[in-house]
Amino acid sequence: MRLSSSGLCWNCYNGGTSQKDWRRVNHQKLLRFFFFSPSINALLKAAPIIMASITSTPGGSTSRNKSNIFNNDKDFDIIIHFGEHKFHAHRIILRVMSPFFDRALTSQFAVAQNPVFELGDDDDAEAVWAMFRHMYNPEYTFGKDLNGENALDYHIDVYEIADKYDCPSLRQKAVQGFSNCMRTFLTDSEIRETVPIIRRICGSAASHPANSEIRVLMVKFLYYHSAELAGDIDFVEALARGDLLDAASAKDFLTTVLYANFCLRKAAHYSETKRKLTGSLADRSIRKMAIDLGGDENPFAD
Repeated sequence: MRLSSSGLCWNCYNGGTSQKDWRRVNHQKLLRFFFFSPSINALLKAAPIIMASITSTPGGSTSRNKSNIFNNDKDFDIIIHFGEHKFHAHRIILRVMSPFFDRALTSQFAVAQNPVFELGDDDDAEAVWAMFRHMYNPEYTFGKDLNGENALDYHIDVYEIADKYDCPSLRQKAVQGFSNCMRTFLTDSEIRETVPIIRRICGSAASHPANSEIRVLMVKFLYYHSAELAGDIDFVEALARGDLLDAASAKDFLTTVLYANFCLRKAAHYSETKRKLTGSLADRSIRKMAIDLGGDENPFAD
């Protein structure tokens, strides 16, 4: 008798279904999923188009494919209009890469059937182009040369567009690009250059919610580099002006500073007495809050 992981025989575990029948039923369920799932069907239909679209884009390294359909005005089924720009696109690719476009282009409203889809003129055009390049070529490519002065802002711009139009894969790529760029700043000892970025993500006028990936990353930056920031005059002056951190970020930074103070007191106490410092209830609370902020590892470590 074959036993399941719970110790029951297969017939008991599966309500009287034999192992052979159980496999057949699950095989049938799997086939139904692949043949009748709307998301799987959409992906299968889009696959030939996506593979044909892999091509060299500005800043990219992929070799050019003869079947270049990226922004091809002779091969498209919808035009995306934003600002002074227009993009010749394919509905199926937009839908597969973005739940936002999937909902918009399959809704019951007239806009779903319109040959032109308007995004408006409020978005950063280069970031929108970055999103479309990513949809047709999963590599994270740049449409312009990036340097230390504009790279961080570029990654934030792209992240905000990916978040607005719900393109999860691009959102992840932008966060990774942002993290790599921040690591470069730290390697070059240019931590003061991060002050405008801190203000943009965590400032009183910031629009990023507390749970956004890029804001969580910036909070970790404040946690792991609070000592360097506290010793930088640009950061201190910006902090004194009152617009560098919103209430939530200010609390997080204060938690980090208080925890650092506790660690110093703990080290001094052990140096003098060779005994561990018994922290107060407040110390233990601060420690827990600080550990939650820092997470399991430093994302900016080499």
